[in-house]
Amino acid sequence: MNIEFPFQKFVNLVAFDQTTNALERDVIRLEKEINEFQNEVFRIEDQLALDTKQVSSCKKKVDEKELEMKDFDAKIKIKQDHFDRIVNQREIQSAYQEIELLKKKQYEHEEGLLEAWNILESTNRAYLETKATLQKRAQDLEDLITSSVAHKKDLQKKIIDRHAERSQLEAGIPEEWLEKYAVMRRTVSNPVVLVINNSCSACFYSITQQDSARLKRHALLQCKECYRFLYME
Repeated sequence: MNIEFPFQKFVNLVAFDQTTNALERDVIRLEKEINEFQNEVFRIEDQLALDTKQVSSCKKKVDEKELEMKDFDAKIKIKQDHFDRIVNQREIQSAYQEIELLKKKQYEHEEGLLEAWNILESTNRAYLETKATLQKRAQDLEDLITSSVAHKKDLQKKIIDRHAERSQLEAGIPEEWLEKYAVMRRTVSNPVVLVINNSCSACFYSITQQDSARLKRHALLQCKECYRFLYME
């Protein structure tokens, strides 16, 4: 039996699986990225909703202040109309004092209205600036998500095609090798490794001269320390 031919096919199968594994890791990485991008979009949406609510709250305060100002205007007008009709000096003095007191309260309230307007304008200005930045970032994230999803689908299709192709690569490889290899693949990411400087390149366990000679004849051995399959180029 020509051992070199199945040995090379086995090495090719391992290399094939490693490429497939790399593609599968890329899919996992993309899924993580997509999830992170989506979470950031959600955070942006929450921030925009919070900012919108803050602007609405400021607008509500301005509306309340303006409504109170209108109420003062109405009360003062009623008092002035009454003032214009009275002739008794005592009543005139009393009505005059009431009007002045209302005007004083209105003036104090007007300062609160101006402050509420200033807060609304600064809050709205900051909101519009933040909104533009956040919406731009959200759009960029959506584009990244779209691109990553497309890339992920492309990789998944390649992986499916490779799984279908793999069975053909197993042909001609001893069943014993495939069974041991299948067991090792479930436990470590690199079940088959090169021997470098007469040592296992995974755990650096030294290889005996006898095993080294067998490896040079294309035998497939397991490391006595980590049990990975060993081979020499």
